[in-house]
Amino acid sequence: MARKRDPTVRHQLPTPQARWSRARPPATNVLGNPRPAVTNYVAEHQINEGTFPSLAVLVRDISNQVTQYGSLAKVPAEKVGNTRNDMYLASEALRFLMKDKESDLSAGDVRRPLKRL
Repeated sequence: MARKRDPTVRHQLPTPQARWSRARPPATNVLGNPRPAVTNYVAEHQINEGTFPSLAVLVRDISNQVTQYGSLAKVPAEKVGNTRNDMYLASEALRFLMKDKESDLSAGDVRRPLKRL
């Protein structure tokens, strides 16, 4: 049975990425832009209830952007900058999270979901 999407919520945490939000408050819905929460983590190195769900949504958005065009090389020039910025932001957040003892996130936790994208 397919999950119904709530039309009032812009982004919902996809099932494969739910593991990233384990042991966190039940904030699985990200309203609006996920970038500020991820940017805040990269700048402050402090995990909050929005860090993991926002990062999951950002990674999913990157995947959707690249999948839509077939490859990063085919993304229109006016959108390439945003996609690359998002990729950099996500990679920095993941790099810091893997080093952050509070996150309990290992390299394997990161690689498995990303390989499915």
